[in-house]
Amino acid sequence: MINHRISKTVPAFTATQITYTCSTGDVASGSAINGAIIDRLGLGGSTYPMQVTKGDFAHVAKPFCFVWTTVGTTYADRKVAIDVKLQHGDSSGGGDMADLSTQDNAVQRVYWTTAHSTDMANWSTGANYMHSNVADYEISAAKRFLRSVSVVTKNGNSTAATGADQMYVIQGIVLDEFTYSPPSVLSGTTATST
Repeated sequence: MINHRISKTVPAFTATQITYTCSTGDVASGSAINGAIIDRLGLGGSTYPMQVTKGDFAHVAKPFCFVWTTVGTTYADRKVAIDVKLQHGDSSGGGDMADLSTQDNAVQRVYWTTAHSTDMANWSTGANYMHSNVADYEISAAKRFLRSVSVVTKNGNSTAATGADQMYVIQGIVLDEFTYSPPSVLSGTTATST
């Protein structure tokens, strides 16, 4: 039986990554950020009713990427593009990872697509949050190990001071459409024995 009501969100990062164009960081703008490897057959262990338990298998995976910055800039052409895709493989070390299905890749999400006029050329003084578009992959035939891969591409100010041109990136996978076995004895029954 497929249960459409439960899902499990799995963080797929070992640390918050910092993408940049000219200052120091972890990943250069436009470079792939490989997520942590998830064993899709080893999920579970919940003690709550109707939740994912060991032996329940997801049929759908939805990779996602969140990007944010808390630093302002007056750079006019600040376009940010976010791509996300899902990979699978047989190795828990990730050595054989390959794209699962390119036809299911999310459409690139682009923020601030054109250069701003002079009076608009600034970030908000508050945090700026961005996220990838949704991608739904049917994973019944996928290999055992999954990972999300994100690419954050941003225009940057070549004269920015260290730390002023960075964006923080986290990613994960939402697993959905679980197949599960219903319990053999349901609570709340009114049957009695004599």
